[in-house]
Amino acid sequence: MAVTHSAKLDGQVNIEDPSVSKAASSLKLGGSVSADIKKETAMANLTALLDKANMALKAGVNGFKTPKINVELDADEINVDQLFPAPKNHHGCRRAGTGQHG
Repeated sequence: MAVTHSAKLDGQVNIEDPSVSKAASSLKLGGSVSADIKKETAMANLTALLDKANMALKAGVNGFKTPKINVELDADEINVDQLFPAPKNHHGCRRAGTGQHG
C-alpha cells in the first residue's frame, strides 16, 4: 500500500506590515508538492511572482530520519533595494547601507 500525498498550489500571500515595502508585500504562488511516506521522499515545484520578478523553486527531500535536501532556485532580476529599502532613522531619513547603527 503506497502512502503518497500530493497537492496543487495556487494562491497569493499578502503581508500587512508597515515595515515591509509595498513591492515585497504581495507574493503570488503556484505549483505542486508531493510526498511518499513509505519511500521517505518529498518534492516541491513552485513558481512565484514577487513585484515583477519571476521565480522558480525546486526542492526535494530524501530520507526523513537523516534527510538529504536539494534546493534549486531560479529568479529573474530582483531589485533588492526596492523590495527591502534601508530603514529610516529617527529623523525620517533613510540610512546609508553601512550596516552600522547610530
